[in-house]
Amino acid sequence: MEPFDTTVKATCTPNDTIEEAFPDTGIHGSPLGSRIREERQRLGVSQAILAQRLGVHRKTQVNYELGQRKPDTDYLEALAREGVDVGYVLTGESRREVEQVYSNILDSLMVALDLYKGFEQEWQTVYEIVRQNWRASGNGDSLPIAGDAAVRALLAKSPRVLGGPEELCELLERIEFVAEAAGLVLSPRQKASAVFSLFQEKRRSGATSVDFATVKQALDRRV
Repeated sequence: MEPFDTTVKATCTPNDTIEEAFPDTGIHGSPLGSRIREERQRLGVSQAILAQRLGVHRKTQVNYELGQRKPDTDYLEALAREGVDVGYVLTGESRREVEQVYSNILDSLMVALDLYKGFEQEWQTVYEIVRQNWRASGNGDSLPIAGDAAVRALLAKSPRVLGGPEELCELLERIEFVAEAAGLVLSPRQKASAVFSLFQEKRRSGATSVDFATVKQALDRRV
């Protein structure tokens, strides 16, 4: 009989499970085997239950976790169907961790762009468009054009993202017209501050243009 089986018999009592007979690192532990064990424990199932779901013998599952046997493609595909992060098992890089990092970055961008309150539906729309186009493109790496357009449309609503020269020139012309009519002399800084303020108000309100009364109010606050 193999030494491996002799050890099992020597260390197990009738009430022990096969996994309780070994320390977490296994006899010939390996990073890959340890990650298989870690993912199984994350799912909250025993070696016996997971082995049954995957269609392998419990001892085969034990050997995978101990690093005594390398998993084949069929086994890895079966793991993925059970919700195991196979990318993490193979590389040590957790998909969940990567997704969390990107989620944190997105949250920061939403706050920085002032697009986090009242824009939930817009973000959901962008998400659905990008996901559908990504699937339709065969899960390619490039961002689908339709998704890119949806992102640009959402960014256009941010009061923090400046518009094009025409939009800014229009605001500046209105500011200079109102200032001249009121006999005000504005410094370049005051003009720039007023343009930025009006631009933000325009984006937040969704208005297509800014009336002269709004311009006058903005100048009164800065003069």
